[in-house]
Amino acid sequence: MQPLTSTLIIALMSLMTLGYGQSLQTDTLVNERIHRDTVVNSTQHYTEQRFADKPIRYFEYSQFGTFSLSAFINTTPGLQGGYEYLLIDRLSVAGELGLLYFQQQGIQPRYGVRLKGDLRYYIRPKFFLALEIVYKRTVSQVRDWVDVGTHQQLLTYRGKRRFIYGGPKLGFVLPLDRDRRFYLEIATTVGIGEYQVSNGLPPQFSLIDRRGFFWDNSYRSRTEIYPIMTTSIKIKYNFGKRE
Repeated sequence: MQPLTSTLIIALMSLMTLGYGQSLQTDTLVNERIHRDTVVNSTQHYTEQRFADKPIRYFEYSQFGTFSLSAFINTTPGLQGGYEYLLIDRLSVAGELGLLYFQQQGIQPRYGVRLKGDLRYYIRPKFFLALEIVYKRTVSQVRDWVDVGTHQQLLTYRGKRRFIYGGPKLGFVLPLDRDRRFYLEIATTVGIGEYQVSNGLPPQFSLIDRRGFFWDNSYRSRTEIYPIMTTSIKIKYNFGKRE
């Protein structure tokens, strides 16, 4: 009888120990799950709060250096670079300066300057609308036949051309690399401009008419109004990262 009682007591104590161990293990698993859920919820709340406070940005950079490719195929080609600054998200101001030089065989060199400026609004990250104004001035030493009234004479004079135009511009930009540091920009401007030509000759002198079918390429003094449509192609590089 006594051995049986001892066996029952030992078995009962084993069951109690096993039950306590399982209860302790269950409590540990529950505590670990609660801790994990707390961490996940805290991380999710921090992430949501962080992105809720951070505005959506079209560009991570606010300063762009530009280099014009289309300036090389202009009627008076040259080197042209510029700068664009993002005032606020989507709205930026841009400006360019071009140094122009052109020489053709048998013709005196033509040189000048081109200034461009625009205020642009990005409709989408890749598309923008802008209002652009352009000033272009070229000068050349010209040797040509001039009607002096009684006869024609070969004279050398200083010919000047000035062109000012403005209008709306529509363009798009495409990233050229994975880090989005280089962009390709293509834009078209449609507007109206004033074209002014002067030669510095006395009023009684007149140039021989050399106008073509579409365009008067002479330095005959005049002021005309033209509709314009131009296309610009440039490379952009990001300088400064936004805070």
